[in-house]
Amino acid sequence: MTPEAVAWLREAIGRRKALAEAAGGAPWEAEGDDPTDDEVYSASTEPDTFGEMVALTRGPYSHENTLHIAANDPRQVIADCETDLGILHLYILWTGHDPGAHPALGAAACVASDALRHVASAYRHQPGYAEHWGSGE
Repeated sequence: MTPEAVAWLREAIGRRKALAEAAGGAPWEAEGDDPTDDEVYSASTEPDTFGEMVALTRGPYSHENTLHIAANDPRQVIADCETDLGILHLYILWTGHDPGAHPALGAAACVASDALRHVASAYRHQPGYAEHWGSGE
């Protein structure tokens, strides 16, 4: 990946992480196990109570959407972003942004590049993503 692609990816991950942190970084929970439940709440510190409602879903996939939203709470997004940033950091250490910069690393640099392409492809729906970043070009 080019230095520009690495910089873009770092910014995209940082934006996503900042949004999750701004949302409090707390876990979210679906209202209950009933298939008609359609509310997601932040976790509460009080036993047997819900925190603030953070999402309300409607429609034919309401319960499935509720479960999906709860599973992708700020706490999980922060963890995902920290993992992505860790992989990005390892890539930079191994390659110095350019897999050709350390030819002695050979296969290790190629593996690092492949790993980073997979991380970048997870951000393919973000503005500024270039399709070739995920293809190895």
